[in-house]
Amino acid sequence: MRKIRVAKRDNVIVNRLNKTKEEKQVDFREEREKRDQREREHKKRVFKQMEEERKEEERRRKEDADKRCEEDGIDKAAGDSMGFFLLPGATRI
Repeated sequence: MRKIRVAKRDNVIVNRLNKTKEEKQVDFREEREKRDQREREHKKRVFKQMEEERKEEERRRKEDADKRCEEDGIDKAAGDSMGFFLLPGATRI
């Protein structure tokens, strides 16, 4: 290791550096809470979008099924909640 002695320090450079010096106190707990909040909001948006897509797909399938029933001449109102259809003259239990 070699030591060099400087005759005179150049204060112009040091002063300029000190003017741009920025000290900031960081609250790590707050930063983490903000990050966690952003992640939760992102997950909510993704879940909501997936739920809407699932509902849209379910609605589209139901409409397709209704169209097929209409084309086949099956009365959807005659069926029960399980998707079974009653035969003419039969009663529900």
